[in-house]
Amino acid sequence: MRGDSEKLKRFNMVVVPSAGRSLYNVVVSYHFLYAAAAVLAVVLCLNALLLTGYIGARGRAGAFGAANAEESVEELNRKAEELSVELEQVKEIGQRIQDKTGISVEPDMTERSSEEGYDGLSSRWSGADGADYAALRMRELDAEVESRKQALLTAERRIEKKLEKFAGVPSIGPVRNGEVSSGFGYRVHPITGSWEFHEGIDIRGDYTTPIYATADGVVEFSDWRHGYGKAVGIDHENGYFTMYAHNSRNLVREGERVRKGQIIAYVGGTGSTTGTHVHYEVHFDGRLQNPVKFLRVDPRDLDKF
Repeated sequence: MRGDSEKLKRFNMVVVPSAGRSLYNVVVSYHFLYAAAAVLAVVLCLNALLLTGYIGARGRAGAFGAANAEESVEELNRKAEELSVELEQVKEIGQRIQDKTGISVEPDMTERSSEEGYDGLSSRWSGADGADYAALRMRELDAEVESRKQALLTAERRIEKKLEKFAGVPSIGPVRNGEVSSGFGYRVHPITGSWEFHEGIDIRGDYTTPIYATADGVVEFSDWRHGYGKAVGIDHENGYFTMYAHNSRNLVREGERVRKGQIIAYVGGTGSTTGTHVHYEVHFDGRLQNPVKFLRVDPRDLDKF
């Protein structure tokens, strides 16, 4: 009975080898089979758990990557918006310079239309594609800002050169808010009564009224001139020459360098005159000019002179 019981606990397998060899019998215990099946089940469960964990980890990594991409897009959008604001500020500065000087400060680049301003990333862009797009827009904005800054620097150099030239051109009145009492050209002389050519203009003032140099230059003379009384003549070293006459007192000497707007004398009534005023003349390359057109000259009008 015990032998039968032992037989039931074992499993016989007959192995048939290749032809020409004898058969042999393999006896396997049912306990071994149960244990092997259990081990196989455990291995399968572990593989399933590992696979599930791997898939979950990939999902979490993907979600984390997407979250990082969204965060990157948001950061890039913020930086692009800052660049957009800076770009508008640079444009405003450039426009003011152009309005005041007539010098264009537009960079040598294709101008974006006003409708094409940066309004942030479209909702159809997201994740890595959105980050790439936002980065591209930021690079474009940065390139335009830098290009416009370089254009401003170039314009600044041009303005400096233009202002250097402008400093030597008579462009202000010799008397602040003075009234012209006698114009340029033929007139009846107030003393002789004869028809004579008036070579300058007369601007009213009193003995406390200062006379200003109307451009940078070097004093050619500061003395008494027949008919003109006390007078100052300034060579502006660019073809222009100005004279200020009938002064009560001269403040500069021959050979002295003066600047535009510097007080050089005071209005008076010396020489042949019927009242206190300054006689103002403008010459260019030895030819008389009508001083009226030089009383208020804007840098934008420099090319006309």
